[in-house]
Amino acid sequence: MIRTGGAALVVALTVAPTLQAQVPDSLIASGVRAYRNLEFDVAAGFFTRALTLLGVADTARRTEALTYLGATEVYRQQADTAHAIFRRVVRLAPAHRIDRLIFPPEVTSVFDAARRATPAVAARLDREQRFRTGVGGFSAILYGSTFHQIRVELQRSDASAVRTLYAGPIADSVPTLWDGRATDGAVVPSGRYQLAIASLDSGGTAVRILRFPLEVVTTRQDTMPLPPAPEAELLPERKTTTGGLESLVGGLLVGVAVTALPSSIAPDASLSGGRFFVGGVIAVAGVVGFLTSRGDRTIPENIAVNDSLRGAWRAARDAAAAENERRRSAADVVVRVGAPQAIDREGS
Repeated sequence: MIRTGGAALVVALTVAPTLQAQVPDSLIASGVRAYRNLEFDVAAGFFTRALTLLGVADTARRTEALTYLGATEVYRQQADTAHAIFRRVVRLAPAHRIDRLIFPPEVTSVFDAARRATPAVAARLDREQRFRTGVGGFSAILYGSTFHQIRVELQRSDASAVRTLYAGPIADSVPTLWDGRATDGAVVPSGRYQLAIASLDSGGTAVRILRFPLEVVTTRQDTMPLPPAPEAELLPERKTTTGGLESLVGGLLVGVAVTALPSSIAPDASLSGGRFFVGGVIAVAGVVGFLTSRGDRTIPENIAVNDSLRGAWRAARDAAAAENERRRSAADVVVRVGAPQAIDREGS
């Protein structure tokens, strides 16, 4: 008996959590059977109890229970209550549409009226996204409950706007993409942000805001060093010459000789002006040869080589500077998305 009782206790402890986990499903199933059997009061009780046990994050089952509960209230002649319940469905799952094969027009018409009166947006997005600015971006697909105007912003944690990503109408869905930059085009620094999706009324006032907290990590690429100037590789472009000294000395000596030689050979010869002229010309020619052959002289071949080296260096420098500018303006971005929060600013 003791062993049997112990075994029964073990089975009970094992099965109890499973039964408890199945309670909401069982209640919903019982409510659906009662609804189909036209036992609307009984059905309402099952759905209400199931909703008290379902977790807030269990969107699918809460949506099912609320939809049936709203239909039940239609048949219980509680139109206002049904309208309010269907508005809860729309806020919970803006993209939800009632199944017209299951629910008749008297139910679907109330649901449609509640949906049109409840502008709301849901978003589908990955919980972590990685991209490089200029190549990809942070993407989300928005689903609207009904046709209305929305405003999508990237905001800082204090709700101040960093950039407006979309402002305009939504009917069924709208894709959005954020490239990692602020309004001024600069890459946003790492930090905490939020994606805020506001549903607007006809006057432009936000009646509902869906916020996703974002953790943004931006990593900039390292810049590359600029190439060094090619000064060490340049060839000499000028050369200094001193060979004109021989021309100077030779010209002067010849000039003196032309002038004085006849006198030394024939002391009685007269010094004519012609000899002085010729000697002077020769001496001047020597001076000119000295001056023109002396000093710096350019080397055209070396200049051409150096110009080529400098041109190649300038091209490499400009290319590196452009690449560094691109790297400074780009970054690898990681965006991690937290649990969303919906804020309704209108009465139910």
